[in-house]
Amino acid sequence: MIINLKIHDIIFIIIILAFLIWLILINRKLKKLPLTDERKSKTMPEIREESEKTKEEIKPKKEKKKLVLTKQQLFILALIAEANELCVSSLFKSYRRRYPDAYLVDVKSIAIWLEKNGLIWHSGTFGSDFCYTETEKGVKYVSEAFKKNKK
Repeated sequence: MIINLKIHDIIFIIIILAFLIWLILINRKLKKLPLTDERKSKTMPEIREESEKTKEEIKPKKEKKKLVLTKQQLFILALIAEANELCVSSLFKSYRRRYPDAYLVDVKSIAIWLEKNGLIWHSGTFGSDFCYTETEKGVKYVSEAFKKNKK
């Protein structure tokens, strides 16, 4: 009785043999890895505590930097906080009265900076004009700045 094997049958047998050899080698490696007695004796809550401690040690501690606003930035933030919601064109008109040589780009860049730092947020558009509303952080910052100026 002669077995008549074709090329695709031989390739299939080689793949199966390679898979079996791979499983045997992996199994040997897993058996060689010893668990220390210390690790075996610990309970799951103790292991979780250790992992949380190592996570805390690994994470870099972020220091909160205090924002330092310029007079122009504080002026725009105060305008928005006072009106609850203002569009860029209205901000520009008020800003232009205070700083006559100002451009619209100045107001937009300040508004974007304030938004990125979480002091205001984009609340919508009016036509093609962006409108901004203050956040609690922004109102708090304005009130602290005015308290400092009164002293």
